Amino acid sequence: LAAKYVTNTPIEPAQNAAKILLADSTKINEAAQCLDAGFDVQNGGIAATKRVVHMELSLPDDFSLQYTPGDSIAILVHNDAAAIDVVLEMLLKKHNIRPDQPVLLNQTDQSTIREVISRDIDICSVVKKRTLYALAQHCADPMEADALQLLSSKTDAGEKLYRTFIEDQVMNVADVLLAFPSCAPPLEALVGILPAIAPRYYSVSSSPLVHPSSVTVAFSVVDYVTKEGCTAEFRQAFPQFSQRRKRGVATRYLETILAPFLVDTNEANYTAPTVRIFPKPTQEFRLPVDPKIPLILIGP
Repeated sequence: LAAKYVTNTPIEPAQNAAKILLADSTKINEAAQCLDAGFDVQNGGIAATKRVVHMELSLPDDFSLQYTPGDSIAILVHNDAAAIDVVLEMLLKKHNIRPDQPVLLNQTDQSTIREVISRDIDICSVVKKRTLYALAQHCADPMEADALQLLSSKTDAGEKLYRTFIEDQVMNVADVLLAFPSCAPPLEALVGILPAIAPRYYSVSSSPLVHPSSVTVAFSVVDYVTKEGCTAEFRQAFPQFSQRRKRGVATRYLETILAPFLVDTNEANYTAPTVRIFPKPTQEFRLPVDPKIPLILIGP
């Protein structure tokens, strides 16, 4: 419905992304890459600074969202497109499973392979030790299997390696598949190993007394560079896993689809994708009953 930057953010990257979406609203990935290029935090681009977006979501006419200031809304998102492509390519090459192939996850829910990888399992969070151990069982190369088992171990060497290689570099399942190419878990193993995608929670910044048919939130766009690899040997062996640019799965997607609103274009020409949300009430964070009580308000 509406969006704006509440930080001193250059508008040119959003303008370029908006042009793409206004021409074809399905080209979200291309628009996201356009934003990435404009906000180049790695190579001294124009915006290695904080970006905060204020977003107003319109609610369907038949949808009643009961909330008060202080509550949160959960936004359900899909995995990052690049990570999805890595997993789909592995399934196709190693198991001859096509992205458009139908699959039945339960008795009633039929999906395609792409839909399962996109929305049903978490392939973008930092990979856990137990996941690394499970992935090690699907390595054709014994040395790669041993390396993943070491990463998953509780030994001093394993703990140090996990911290510097996985945590510091924010490695997810797709990254592991790229770093260990013989690792090829089948679909049923991925579904069994990986958790569901967690909702992203954002504090509501509006009141239903003022906005009965919409809800607003403000969020900081997650966009940063990871630490330098711990040793010269590490950086030489894994140059792609040192000082990596990482973006928030949810905030990158939201900033992208909101680009036409961020630049104040004629939104009548653009229909943004539907965002799936649900409320999360709170009992602790409430405004005082007496409006005379002073408040300290801290922005995002």
